[in-house]
Order: sequence, then C-alpha cells, then structure tokens
Amino acid sequence: MNEFAEGNPVDGAGSGQKPAQNGTADVKTVEKIGFFQSIKLRAWVGIFLLTMIPLLLLGGYAFNILGEIARDILIEGNIQAFQQVKYEVDQYVSGYDELTGFLARDVRLQNPDSHEARQALQQLDQAYEYVERIVLCSADGTLISHSKPDSEAISELSVPEKLLFNMSEHIFFSPEAFHVKAAIRDDPDSPLIISTVSFLKLRKSLEGITFGTNFRYFLVTLNGENILEQPDFPRDLIAELMEKQCGAYDLLPARAGLSPQLVISLPILQYGLRIFVFQNAGDVYAVARSIGSKTLNFTLLLCLVAFILATYFSHRMTSPIIQIARKANEMSEGNLTARVAISSDDEIGFLARCFNNMGGRIHKKVFELSAMYRVTQLINTSATYQQALDGCLEHLIEIFQAQRGSIMLLNEDKTKLRVESFRHADKSASESERTPKARIELKLGEGIAGEVAETGQAILCMDCKSDERFKNYDAQNDLKSPETLISVPLTVHGNSMGVINLTDRSNSRPFSNEDLDLLLAIANQMAMSIDNARLHDLSISDGLTELYIRRFFEIRLEDEIKRARRFGFPLTLVMFDVDDLAKVNEAHGRKAGDVVLYEIARILKDSVRATDIPARFGEEEFAVILAHTTAEQALIFAERLRERIAAQQIKALSAEVRVTVSVGIGEYETGIERHYQLVEHTQTALSQSKEQGKNRTTTCGKKEHKA
Repeated sequence: MNEFAEGNPVDGAGSGQKPAQNGTADVKTVEKIGFFQSIKLRAWVGIFLLTMIPLLLLGGYAFNILGEIARDILIEGNIQAFQQVKYEVDQYVSGYDELTGFLARDVRLQNPDSHEARQALQQLDQAYEYVERIVLCSADGTLISHSKPDSEAISELSVPEKLLFNMSEHIFFSPEAFHVKAAIRDDPDSPLIISTVSFLKLRKSLEGITFGTNFRYFLVTLNGENILEQPDFPRDLIAELMEKQCGAYDLLPARAGLSPQLVISLPILQYGLRIFVFQNAGDVYAVARSIGSKTLNFTLLLCLVAFILATYFSHRMTSPIIQIARKANEMSEGNLTARVAISSDDEIGFLARCFNNMGGRIHKKVFELSAMYRVTQLINTSATYQQALDGCLEHLIEIFQAQRGSIMLLNEDKTKLRVESFRHADKSASESERTPKARIELKLGEGIAGEVAETGQAILCMDCKSDERFKNYDAQNDLKSPETLISVPLTVHGNSMGVINLTDRSNSRPFSNEDLDLLLAIANQMAMSIDNARLHDLSISDGLTELYIRRFFEIRLEDEIKRARRFGFPLTLVMFDVDDLAKVNEAHGRKAGDVVLYEIARILKDSVRATDIPARFGEEEFAVILAHTTAEQALIFAERLRERIAAQQIKALSAEVRVTVSVGIGEYETGIERHYQLVEHTQTALSQSKEQGKNRTTTCGKKEHKA
C-alpha cells in the first residue's frame, strides 16, 4: 500500500519498475518505524500467550486421555476381527463356488439324463460333508437329476433354488445355507447345476473366533435375514442398523443395569452381505466419561482465560484496523474524501497514513479520469467539430474554475497558431460577448502559447505582467489582461497540434503544479480525440465551403427518411442553386466564384439550426435537411435565406458582386421510400424556380410517389 500511496500502481520488485518520483506537494512519503515499535512483535507476544501456555498445560494433562486412545485401539481391533470373519466367509463361499463350477465342466454332465450324470452329482454330494444337495435342471427350470440316492427324494426345485434360478447372480443366501449355480455350457439353453451348502461349518468357525471374547457376530443379508440362524439374533435392532450407513455406533442400554455396547457394521460387497460385530463397552465408556468430565472442566477454564486475553488483545490491535476498514468502506461507496485519524507510530499508524495518501491519489485520479471521460464524451457526441472544441473548452473552464480559456491549433504548414475556440466563464453573457471579435494568430514560438507549441513543454505563468514571454493580445478583444496563465500542448504521437490556455481562477486562487499536471493529462487524451474528430470532419466536409459532402448528405437523408417513416414526424428538404455563377467566373475569374460559394456557405451555416444538415450537393448547388419541419415552416426559412444572400455584397478579390439563388422545397410523403426520390421531388421544385425567372422559392405540390 505504501508503494501505491507513493504513486506506483504495480509492485516494483516484481515488475522491475521504480516507484514514481513526480509526486505532488500534498502527498508525503511515510517514514519507516523501528523494530521495537513494530506491531508484529506485539502480536507475536499475544499469540505466544494464547497458544503456548494452554498447550503446555494440556501437555501435562495429556495422560488423562489414554482412555480415549484405548477405545480407539479397541475399535481398530474390532475392525481387524471383521477382516478375519470376512476372510472366513470369502474362503468358505468361494471354495464351494469353484467346486460347483468344476462339477459343471464334468464331461459326464454333457448328457444330463444319463446315469453317469447322476453318478457325478452323487459323488460330489458324498465327498463333501456340508453339501446338502445338488440338483440339475433344464433351462426352463424343470428338474432333470439330483444327488440323492433315492430318485424320488427330490421332485422339484426348492424355493431358494427357484429364486436363484430366476436371478442373474450365481450365489444366493438363505437362512442356514447358501446356493450356487453354474451352467454346463455357454449357450442360453444350457442346463444348470445348483448346489446347496450348509452354513454349519462357517458357524463353527465364527464361534471359534469369538470364543473367550465379549464379541458377537451376525452375518445378515440385505433384507435383514440372519443366515447363521443364531438364537440371540436381535432382529429389530439389526433392522434399524440396516437403514444406517456402515460404520461404528454406540448403543446405550435400554434399561438400568445393562452395559452399553459398541457395534460395527461393515459390508461384504461381492456377496451383498453385512457383518455386525457387537461388543460390550461398559468399562470403556466409564473411563471415557471420567476423562471427558475432567477434560471439559479444564477446557472451560482455558477457554475463559483465552477469552479474556483474546478480548484484550483484539481490542488493542483491531480497533484501529476496524476504523480503517470503515473509512475504506466509505471510500468504496463514493466518499473519496474519507480519511483515517490515527496518530500511533506502529504499522497500523503507518497503514493509516498510507491509506490517507492513497485516498488522496485515488481522488485525484478519479477526478482526472472523470474529466477525461467527459471531454471524450463531448467530442464524440458533438454534432460538429467546432461544437466539440467549444464544449471541451467550457468543461475545462468549469473544472479548473478559470475565468476564460482558448484552444489554439496549428495551421496546415505548422507555422502559425490560430484561436479556434474561445470561451468565457460567465455563461450569462450573450454568445457575441463570449466570442472574441478577432481571431488571434501567433507565429510558432511567439508568446507563451507559441513556445509551448514549439517545445511541447507545458508552462505555468504565475505573473503574466512581469513575464517577458507573455504577449498581450486581449486588448484587441476588449478583454482584461490575465494575471496567471496555464498553457499545455496538444500532442498526437509526439507531434504538436496546438495548445490549451486557461487564465485566472474565478476564486482568486492561483494555478498550481497539480493543476498543470491534471490539465496536461487531460490534454493528452483530448488531443487524440480532437485529432480523430478533425480527421472525421475533414472526411465528410467539402474543402471549399466546409459543408458536408454529397455522399455523407445522402446517408443522413436516408436515415432521416427512416426516422420520419417510423415516428411520423415531418421532414423537409431544401435545395438551392446559385443563379448565373458562370457570369461571375467569366467576369472576375474562377477564384472569385469560389469566394462567392464560400460566402454563401458561411451564410447558410449561420442560418441553420444545430440539428439541420447543410451540404454542398453539386458544383453550384446546396441542400439542407430540415428535420421536424413542415413545408410551410421550411418556406419561411428558405425565404429568409434567399433574401439574406441577395442582400449580401460579396467582396470577390478586386470586385464586389451580388448573387441570387433559386430555391426548391420538397416535403417527405408516405410514398417516398428512398432518399433519391425526395431529392428528385425537391429538384423538380428547384427547376420550376429556375424556369419562372430565378431568385424565387417554389414548394413542390404533393404528389404520390412510388418506390
């Protein structure tokens, strides 16, 4: 923040750039603070007291949590016991699964109805003690053969065997037994073997694991059935646990005198089973409660101490920061004059001073950007190049509170400066009083403005009367000589195009170096916009008359016709032609004719409104678009213009001539679709004025036009 407050918008260490050295007088560099005044040291002491002392006390009391550690170890042992049970189940089920698959590949079963097939089933049934029965059925579930000696012992598939037959899985668990199926061949119509295996051996294995412990195991299917058929199976409790996720749960006793239990629920995913391990945890909970009670009391004491210390340090350390945050919030809401009043010498005081300096720079930069934006907006929205210059100058006079100002631009050969815009702060005066009587011209290097244009360096003159560079031309316009002057160059791509001059603040305060820097920053942006506006104005203006060219005129006429059609307001086109201009050219030369055209264009520009669009339509022909104007209103305008031109005595070189114009008026009608139709409409009226003796105005009768 210190670098930003000193004018560096980026990190100088990371970008290789040095901090800005051109800070203004009101932005002071913040001094560094000593180590023992550092808030870092104070914060470190506070954090040490809040953390190290409680940790040392807790370390001496840590042995009291051994009960909790023992409980965690006990749970870990239960999980290991689960892994052992899972291993036993995997071995038991997968062994008989492989055995059934091996039997299905016996070649004697390729003929399921044969005696050899039944003999193979009986051999496997007799070889394994826990195989209860083996059946061989067709693809439609019809019993073909079985493993019992008595052929009438099994007449159809049992309910679990039928369920397994219709399932896509090849293993199905039922109470006290599980069933495995395997196809003899790979085709869909192949007969199936279904083996029924007792859980008796698995139950004995689990009883051996739990012997001498306080564990109980239950192997449960997804629908809550106990497949081992233990007599102490807690069906309701298991059903409740089945609805929960797998994990460890504490079961409190239902009535006094019973011990709490710890139950672990974990899945055997490949078989769709869940194992529940119940353990008596009364002693563990008794120790845990004792440890918890003691730890809670001690923790509450530590919390009280920590709260007191944290409150003290937070009040001492954060109050100034909160004040800075509030001021920053005010600044973010638009109050750029918000400042922090902190007199401490630590980092917070340093931060507050940086914040105040940064706020001053932000306020200055926002003011500068706002002025630049307004200048650019004025140039872009002005109807003419001259309006853009006048609008920008008035805005500069307003924001700098100057009494008057001017914009001077270089001519084409870069030898002279000419006043292109002059404005006075007094807006109550008439336009003639605010506009100079004579357009002042300076040679390059003459006076303060000429020196600024020549060198490209801004000048702040604090006493114009004693400065030898100042040339007083204000007497020519009956103006008071200024006391202070600020003059900055208008440069585009390093080339000077003119200067901006402001004189005497209206509040009697002198201009400062800060004003000079601000005006120079605005001028740099303004010069580019003025140059773009000038180039655009040149591209659409006629070189002799400085009116709009015909192409631009036709584009604007097309747009105005569309608007008139859409919104229904009146639109009139006025066109006039100079009468007998060829005689002037023959008698006084071509240059005299050009002077006549220029003077007529000047009179036209002086007669139209700001919203009207005057243009040079042909060699001797002019046109004006009058929006929101009826033919009757246009007739009044045209007659005044015609009479003014006829009364004007034009000094053309060595002679003085008078000329007249013939005027035609055409009004937009609903049948007109394109601009050339309205032009033809108006030129018809103009031709009638010519045919009827010239120096007259004709309004074309309304006719129906078609596109």
